[in-house]
Amino acid sequence: MPFHIHTSLDTNLAVLKIFPGISVNVLQSVLHTEGLKALILETFGAGNAPTVDWFTREIRSAIERGLIILNITQCSQGRVEMGRYETSRHLADAGVISGYDMTQKLL
Repeated sequence: MPFHIHTSLDTNLAVLKIFPGISVNVLQSVLHTEGLKALILETFGAGNAPTVDWFTREIRSAIERGLIILNITQCSQGRVEMGRYETSRHLADAGVISGYDMTQKLL
């Protein structure tokens, strides 16, 4: 396959780092950003996130609207194992995609 450089990339994506005390208003603001097509969700440890009803409901609703949500870990090493713990099972059930061993490196 010949080498090809893509110069026109879709930049309608956001990164949301989950933090203790995240509110429904913050999550809704990101998920309802006009033109947003994908969200990279940076979760705790092996892919864990809040299990409160509003969090799961907002994530599920966004996916049903066609938003792609990818779950990666905030850790510099390791991987997401959705469903390993109860605190990530709800994301898998909602349709969130596991990023497995992808991490966002800070420069």
